[in-house]
Amino acid sequence: VMLGLTKFSEINEVYGYQFGNIVLQKFGRYLYEHVGGDGAVYRLDGTKFAVLSTTKPTDYMKARYDDLRSFYREGIDIDDRHILLELCAGIMDVDDFNVDPQTVMACLNLACSQSKTKRHGDPVEFDSSLNGENRQRIETLHAIRASITKDYKGFFLLYQPVVDARTEKAISAEVLLRWKSDTHGVVQPDVFIPLLEQDPLFPALGEWILKTALGSAKQILETEPDFVINVNLSYTQLEKPGFVDMVTGVLESTGFPPGNLCLEITERCRLLDIELLKNIVVSLRSYGVQTALDDFGTGFSSVGIVRSLPLNIIKIDRSFISTIEEDEKEQTLIRAFVEMATAYGAVVCIEGVETTGMRDILREYDVHSFQGYYYARPLELQDFLGFIKNGSSKE
Repeated sequence: VMLGLTKFSEINEVYGYQFGNIVLQKFGRYLYEHVGGDGAVYRLDGTKFAVLSTTKPTDYMKARYDDLRSFYREGIDIDDRHILLELCAGIMDVDDFNVDPQTVMACLNLACSQSKTKRHGDPVEFDSSLNGENRQRIETLHAIRASITKDYKGFFLLYQPVVDARTEKAISAEVLLRWKSDTHGVVQPDVFIPLLEQDPLFPALGEWILKTALGSAKQILETEPDFVINVNLSYTQLEKPGFVDMVTGVLESTGFPPGNLCLEITERCRLLDIELLKNIVVSLRSYGVQTALDDFGTGFSSVGIVRSLPLNIIKIDRSFISTIEEDEKEQTLIRAFVEMATAYGAVVCIEGVETTGMRDILREYDVHSFQGYYYARPLELQDFLGFIKNGSSKE
């Protein structure tokens, strides 16, 4: 069981870090006593703890967690202060499959994060049964983690064109990560990114993606000097100290022009403090790097974020144009999105353009660019270079 104390920063801000440390010590002591002979208790990083039991089933551990959560919701007295604590928990029943401890930690981190962000502290169990998809999922993650430590073997990048809304000429490309092996085939990022983001190896993978993408993009700049390469960011990269220095260092080492790089902030970045995000975006912009807000309109990507961050591009999620050919409400929304973006000094890219009808309707608005299967699916580098040379995926 991985347990976390949520909103703990509020205690540090109100009472100071010394008092916060006392709270953590008291919690750790109570947890140790509460678990008793049912298992061993460990302190992890930050405000996380772990309970390891070799005898009790998960249902029993969930019940003990509920008792613990109820106790701290009623509050405890420390130095004449009454403190209420909110908890979250991830649970995993580890059987005898052959994976390394960090893979187990990544699975637990994901479950604990989901408990915090999606389940209001209710325990989330990572299903690690040895049957079917669950076993394959964990074994795949284990193999992918091993690839990071073996010079990123198996990882490769695809490039999906972004075209000018008027000329339909490719003006940029979004870089998309994939992984493949003889055993597992090609694995889509949705399968492993949410798990891998919890892993301490992920920032290194993010730096590899950036270096590889910029190295490839330099070939494009030889014939298209204004071309922009878009690289997605993970919240774990952004929260790591020195992230901006890493980006500028890669730009300098590769000799890549900062203005030809656009970093995309994705929906999972909702977990970050908005002031931290703002400082990063402002720092990148001062260096010349562009920033985009991906999947606008879904979850984290809201008008409030657009107001707070000095963005260059707002990418409208494909869900807003899925029925635009017959739905006037979607057309009205696009018009409003474009007006909002313009008011804040950004341009709009529409994702998910798949038909001539969609394109023709969207051209009626002041949209900057399009991305979608109508123009091209994600392409390997050589195919993408051919796409640029031909000027259109339909030729």
